[in-house]
Parts: sequence; C-alpha cells; structure tokens
Amino acid sequence: MINKRLKVLVEKLVINSFNTQGDVKEKTVAQNTQLLKKLPFGDAVSALILYQKGLKREISKTTLEIFSPTIIPPQQRNNITKTAEKTFRINKVKVTVDPSLLGGLCIKIGDVVFNDSIKNKIGYIKGAING
Repeated sequence: MINKRLKVLVEKLVINSFNTQGDVKEKTVAQNTQLLKKLPFGDAVSALILYQKGLKREISKTTLEIFSPTIIPPQQRNNITKTAEKTFRINKVKVTVDPSLLGGLCIKIGDVVFNDSIKNKIGYIKGAING
C-alpha cells in the first residue's frame, strides 16, 4: 500500500512529465523513473506502477482514438482530427478497425466517448424494448 505523501509526489511527477502542449518530456520521465527506483523496494514498485498509470492517463487525454468497422480513408481521418482539434488538444491519433461495430464510428478522447456505431444503436433499442 502506497502512503498519501508518496501518492502526492508521484502525481506531481506525472504532471511535471508533460510540457504545456501536452507532449511527454522523455528526459524528465527517465529522471523521474530513476528517482522513484531509489525508494525502498516496496515503495518503489508501488510508486512506479502509479507513475506509469498516471502517464497513461495523461497521454490518453490528448489521444484521439477512432474505431471503425472498416479502414477509413486518410481524408476522413483528417476531417475527424480537425474537428476534434477545435475542442480538444490532440497529440496522437490512433485508428482501430473493429468489425463488431457493424457501421458508423466510435470516437474517444480521454474520458469523452462519441459512439455513433450501429452496434451501440442496436444496444440502445434493445434496452428500450427490454425496459
């Protein structure tokens, strides 16, 4: 179990690992990792796990994930990215083909999800029918 002071320290290290544009400062991440490794073994393991989760959480906030049942053309990907950039800071775009969506798209940026897939609509109708 990680103590509260160590949690606060790790969270500060996570925040310090990104520049104002949301890009990872790789040198800082390496330095922070080395710093956390110097802790007593149990604390180091817990702190490093927490640090990794924090980094992933922050990176996901600027990652645009597009899920589509088929490969989407580059122009459509660019249009989606440009539209998302009007509201969100986007540093990375990840496209995943998911045939189970049946049609439409699912777009995720951090904790925000826009799901306009046929699979989601079928689930919504099924829920309405079943009450």
